[in-house]
Amino acid sequence: MAQNQTHLDSQSKPQHSNLTDQEQLDMKYEAIQKSIKQHDEIVDEWNPNEQEVFPVQGSVDNQIDTEVNDVNTVKGQLTSIVKNDYKENLCLSAEYLTSIAEDTIPHIWEPFFPKVGLVGICGASESGKSRIIRQLCLAICNNESDFLGSKLNLLHNSTLYISSEDNEISSGVNLKSQTFNYPKSLKKAKFGFNVTNPLEFIKREFRTSKFDLVVIDVWSDFFGDNPNNFAKVRENLNQYSQLASEFETCICIIHHNTKHSEGKDPSKTNLNGSQAIEAKLRTLLEVRTSSESETMLSIVKGNYIPMDLKKNRLILNSTDKLNYNLKEIKVTGYQKAENKINKSENPLYIDRVKILLESGNTQDRIVEILKKEFGNDAPKKGTVNQMVQRLRNNQSVKM
Repeated sequence: MAQNQTHLDSQSKPQHSNLTDQEQLDMKYEAIQKSIKQHDEIVDEWNPNEQEVFPVQGSVDNQIDTEVNDVNTVKGQLTSIVKNDYKENLCLSAEYLTSIAEDTIPHIWEPFFPKVGLVGICGASESGKSRIIRQLCLAICNNESDFLGSKLNLLHNSTLYISSEDNEISSGVNLKSQTFNYPKSLKKAKFGFNVTNPLEFIKREFRTSKFDLVVIDVWSDFFGDNPNNFAKVRENLNQYSQLASEFETCICIIHHNTKHSEGKDPSKTNLNGSQAIEAKLRTLLEVRTSSESETMLSIVKGNYIPMDLKKNRLILNSTDKLNYNLKEIKVTGYQKAENKINKSENPLYIDRVKILLESGNTQDRIVEILKKEFGNDAPKKGTVNQMVQRLRNNQSVKM
């Protein structure tokens, strides 16, 4: 196995300096493909009970441990190569891709924002979109278990917020109020001002730090071109998407809606600019003020969000500390008919109970929360107990 690993190291580097860049890249590609094939053959043929397969000194147990470590080392090396140096030109089998994948798309904020990718939030002026995302950043940096009733899965507990509309003074005033409930967030929530090139700024900051979420507020100010130009928009957002993949982070752009969009239903077509904007985003949320004290958050696009959850609208209460609390979840469209089926089998309630369980809530507390969110439509205690028991029996809950 050690010989195979050495073979990978030597074959991954071109030995002929007079070759063109394309020829060198082709050589690297062929070497990696050959190494992947060798790795698969070794695993398929490995029989720890036959000494001649892997002539290693010592007992069979030691031999097994050694070869497992060697296989894992080679696999890790191959995965690193795929992720970094040769990602653009690799052709990989479905078998290999599934071997390195998780069971579901990982999310930083379930089910809205994936851990890696480009997302967005939109709305009219003064709708509260910046306040909501700023509060999300503070919740992440404060190591909260959930935000607006939905689970957070955090790795670095740090965020980077690049602002074009607010300066240091106005941001400081807002943060002084918003950080009241998030005291541990002060050092890990970073803010950028007077940024001329956010793409280069992000690269610079990632040299010394890691961030769960990067925010561009507002994207159109930094874009500096016609937002209706499909090709230009696509080219610009591709660069943000590539950065998200390179640094394994989630990048959220904040963008404006068209004028008079408040009179229409929440929709991705309300965005100001080309269809290329929403096409490139994996998730798009729309914010609008529904009354003096309430704000509505709608999912208008979600590539990784189950269809039955896309009709949910979060109704938020605004506090005097510039923060939001979840008041209730309203179900729109075809989901109203789903409420007539057995509530213990309704995916809307099941997903909500699962999130609350994983956040450490007791069954009695879950019943109370559901009552606040769904009112008279909330499932009763017996129904909640059935859902909890089923989730635990199916081992669907990550505790």
